[in-house]
Amino acid sequence: MEKRLCQRLMLLILGLVLVACQASDETRSSAIERGQAGEEVDRICFTRQIDSWQRLDDRSIVVRRGMNDYYRLELMGACDPRDAFVAIQLESRSGICLSQGDRVRFDRDRAGLSCSIRRIHEWIPAGDDEEDDVVIGP
Repeated sequence: MEKRLCQRLMLLILGLVLVACQASDETRSSAIERGQAGEEVDRICFTRQIDSWQRLDDRSIVVRRGMNDYYRLELMGACDPRDAFVAIQLESRSGICLSQGDRVRFDRDRAGLSCSIRRIHEWIPAGDDEEDDVVIGP
């Protein structure tokens, strides 16, 4: 009887955690969408630290490098960020830093098209009283 009660309690806790995670992801995504552009920068170095991204609109995405560095990549070319399902591919000519003219590819783009990076801006997610660390992800 006690074992069964513990199992039910664990299932209840797990369900609550999953619901909280989903709500948290929606809050994070919304904070990115409501954010604003900061200073224009000419490059993002240490591209291996870019660990997540989010489509902002039809011509730009926001990437996160490290824990709290966000950048908006304005794109030009024939690709469309709506063609991204899970992954993007960043192609840096220098191999270390991402800059204007480097390429972005989306995983669902059947035509194999890529975009060039037109501009890079720091991105400031909208503030959230309950959560200072805004995280984005696919």
